[in-house]
Amino acid sequence: VQVIDTASINCNATQEEICQYLKDASGSLDIEALCEPNYAWEREQGTDYLNRQLSAATPSPTPFVKPPPTAVVNVDDPLAVYQHYLQTIGFDISVESQASVANSSGTPLQNVVVAIVDSGTDESHEDLHTSIYTDENGKTIGYDFFDNDPIPDDVFGHGTHLAGIISAKANNSIGIAGISEAKIMPLKVFGGASTSTSTARIVSAVEYALSNGAQVVLIVSTATVRSAIFKSALQEAVAEGAMVVTSAGSEGKDISKNKIYPCAFAEEVDMLC
Repeated sequence: VQVIDTASINCNATQEEICQYLKDASGSLDIEALCEPNYAWEREQGTDYLNRQLSAATPSPTPFVKPPPTAVVNVDDPLAVYQHYLQTIGFDISVESQASVANSSGTPLQNVVVAIVDSGTDESHEDLHTSIYTDENGKTIGYDFFDNDPIPDDVFGHGTHLAGIISAKANNSIGIAGISEAKIMPLKVFGGASTSTSTARIVSAVEYALSNGAQVVLIVSTATVRSAIFKSALQEAVAEGAMVVTSAGSEGKDISKNKIYPCAFAEEVDMLC
């Protein structure tokens, strides 16, 4: 992905002129050239939408109400009693059946690597530190595309939250139970309190994920613009055998009528939303 700052004093060409040049050159170079603005993508806001709806519906602020601690899951993690989705998806049955298959075949379960394209991950978290994807020297395989450095730390918390749902250590008497034993590849595209990122950052993160062994790529940023470059990156990921999972957004909209991307690309790309 090459980003050209057309607002720079060092660039005298317009966006239209640059795109036309690339179109003309692509034929001679036998390459596909996609040229479009570096669109902004919004960070998934989680419960913010719900809180706004509650505030609008009631005169006074409504406190968040935790679900009842009634989930029946056979793990000793203290907060698992609130994880009703584990019971819904048959967490115990799934874990037992996977273990049975592994034992009968004599082959250990594959360590799946999940790339989380979000706000980074708190690698020191006591429920996650053993779930981070590392090299043979114990160095994290991940990247901060917001600050352009190799430390994808999370100061916002959303990426860490996602990592916990996926791969928090189960049966360690700490926190929650993750749904798998997957390894997490943290790819940071949002920085600090920033609520937006760019196509270039996300596409670069997807390319990094594919080049570094991720089998699953999770993207939770959203926009209402249709980016051909973004779609091309998703198609490449699927073609290389990765499972792509994206968010449908938290705004309570009917996305069949109000297109939210990249989720809407699921109509054209073999991915999950």
